[in-house]
Amino acid sequence: MPVSSCLDRYRTDWGAAPFYWEVVASAFIGQGRSFAQVSSYAEAGVQRYRIEAVLDERTTHICRYLHGKTFAVADALRKFDQVERLDQPQDIKRVLPWVRERIDGDRLTLHGGGVPIADVTRSALGRRDDVGEFRPHVSDDRLGDAGLGFPPFHGLCRSTTLAQV
Repeated sequence: MPVSSCLDRYRTDWGAAPFYWEVVASAFIGQGRSFAQVSSYAEAGVQRYRIEAVLDERTTHICRYLHGKTFAVADALRKFDQVERLDQPQDIKRVLPWVRERIDGDRLTLHGGGVPIADVTRSALGRRDDVGEFRPHVSDDRLGDAGLGFPPFHGLCRSTTLAQV
């Protein structure tokens, strides 16, 4: 069945527009890319990696906040293993939640649980090569436990990881 027919069927059956499915596909691709990168780091003996965001005018607050933060390869592999052991597909939202911004845009929270991650104290939205400033609510070493150790962090996320050597 052609992809366009599948999209038409799902839009009819579930009421979702094609863009929704683009976001879903992007999330799967992003997770697959992160798993491949982290697995390759482990095979190469790399112990840590860092988040690398595209710092342009469209970069989200969460990607700016996580840019440059480092994580242990072993912790990421444990998180991927936890995902593999899930019984229900919808449980992935609990284990690897996306980040939401409050409507006023000054707080980053985990989707679903509303756990605050950081407050934006100086926004850099609309600017290149500027991460902005944040007041964290979660220590850097707990971000991975919260499910924020590797992209994607939101729909159509462009962040990636780089080995720390």
